[in-house]
Amino acid sequence: MKVRTKYIIKLSCSAAAMLAVMAVIFIFSAQSGQQSYKTSQAVGDFVQSLPSVSPSKPGGTDKGNFFDKVSIRDLAHFALYFALGVTAFLTAASAAGRFVVKRRGLLPLLCACATVAVSFLYALSDEWHQTFVDGRTASMEDVLLDSIGFCTAAVICAAIYWAAAAAKRMKEK
Repeated sequence: MKVRTKYIIKLSCSAAAMLAVMAVIFIFSAQSGQQSYKTSQAVGDFVQSLPSVSPSKPGGTDKGNFFDKVSIRDLAHFALYFALGVTAFLTAASAAGRFVVKRRGLLPLLCACATVAVSFLYALSDEWHQTFVDGRTASMEDVLLDSIGFCTAAVICAAIYWAAAAAKRMKEK
């Protein structure tokens, strides 16, 4: 398979994955306030029904200790934007990898910056989109949660890239 064909396939797959995550976020944001509440409630009820082992009660269940402090909605914001961050990083790495030959150590930094820029703009547009949905409002707190998710993903992806590159250099020696 030609190098150009591999590049196109890799870029297409990573971009498709990023667009799929964006579509999932958009679908959840398009739910009315009541639908969104019901979805969160259903997920919360399911998670609360799962048995968890409590260190204070061996073999017993301790429901709700973690979820009393963190809401399902907050976790959803983090998780969805973490996924967006990973797929945006992979898309940026696929796009830039072919063109950035020298100074490859800068590639993860450039990809992380692109990830943060794209994800932040999408988070802002997502909150703006919610102002048009019945029973929903825009919230800068949500943008902050989203930012924590995609920034975490960008840092982890860049660290993995640098670690893999270092391991490859060590192997070549």
